[in-house]
Amino acid sequence: MKKILSTILLLGVISVASAQHKGGEDLFATVKKFVSLGEHRTGTKVDFATSQWLKTELDKIGFRTEFVNFPVNQFFFEGGNIIADNKKLDLLPLWPVDPKVNQSQKGILIDGDKTTDVSKLKGKLVLTKLPISGGALNEAIEKHLEKIIQAGAKGIVAITPSNTGEIVAHNTREDTKPWSIPVWQVASKDSTVFNDVIKSGTEVAITIKGYSKPIKARNIVGKIGNGKQYVVISTPISGWYTCGGERGPGLATWLSLAEWVSKNRSQFTDYTFVFTGNSGHELDNLGALTFAEKAAPKPEETRLWIHLGAAIAAKAWKKENGVYIQTEEVDANRGIYYDESVANAFEKAFANLKARKAKGTEANKATIKAGGEGGLYKEKGYKNLVSLAYAHRYHHVKTDDENNTSPALLLEVSNALKTFISDELKH
Repeated sequence: MKKILSTILLLGVISVASAQHKGGEDLFATVKKFVSLGEHRTGTKVDFATSQWLKTELDKIGFRTEFVNFPVNQFFFEGGNIIADNKKLDLLPLWPVDPKVNQSQKGILIDGDKTTDVSKLKGKLVLTKLPISGGALNEAIEKHLEKIIQAGAKGIVAITPSNTGEIVAHNTREDTKPWSIPVWQVASKDSTVFNDVIKSGTEVAITIKGYSKPIKARNIVGKIGNGKQYVVISTPISGWYTCGGERGPGLATWLSLAEWVSKNRSQFTDYTFVFTGNSGHELDNLGALTFAEKAAPKPEETRLWIHLGAAIAAKAWKKENGVYIQTEEVDANRGIYYDESVANAFEKAFANLKARKAKGTEANKATIKAGGEGGLYKEKGYKNLVSLAYAHRYHHVKTDDENNTSPALLLEVSNALKTFISDELKH
């Protein structure tokens, strides 16, 4: 009898472990699918394919779905390079791109950071290093570039500070006007080549292929349930490159939560769940703004809002013998903001998750803020918010793929969110 009971218990443990393994692998498969589609810039074929894929998945599990469109004047970058010292180097235009400005140039390169007489910048291609910003334009960067533009430069070669040496693409910000001269983002690993060209005084040749076009970009919004109160689950779906560690975990968790809500809808009859996948993230959160202003439930009708931003389950790195090595542990620097109103359920569900957790209260609202698009939703008056967002080591670089997360890390955050939602909505 004891042997039979032991066997039953063992089989039960194996069954649970197997289910957990499968859950993590399913989440990871979603990340791989997202990466495989290509580079996810707003309004591109890949972006449209992504929202259509998500719509199809939501349709399968009983959601009422729709696309929410918004206008964008988009530059469609098809490729380009800088020929310097007979080497072909990567680049990326800095958005917003003015369609009237010739992005392809030739000329002598001068080091703007070492030139005290700004009159010498006139008519030159100017090399400069951008201030560190976490991959987003800010006032410091704009002032830095405008100073060079006002000096009469004909183009700016902008080195982007990076952990990996690659180009770090920069998001635009509100009211940023298209640059009046071309600005090209380049990799910090190529700094030596640019310095050699400056010393030799030889020309560099810059070629850009692409075009500008006004388009309608789109979010994907799915609803399930008929309750008078709303629960919103949001995530960005667009980005500069394949965004495996940046976008992938949030999107995979978003889809996993949608499947879970669909299967357990009988537990949540008082609520309507709204899942929104927002494009336009890299263009000053245009899709999130559109959703908040045109498609979201009213703040007073919203019982809970969970935002799944960047790198919610990215792997950590550690330095050994002067070299950075990727680990299987989660990057504990990920940020999680939660409102005081949901603190009891949140702190219980997330007790064992490593992160920089910040509780927002009425007293600290001026200093403790939600990151990413979560901050936008707070500004629009939404309460009961949990917002996860972080700029991980491969944030906004071309090689950010599925290897920057793992099944175990994805499953951990997904399970914590399910526990949190269940407990919070019981109250």
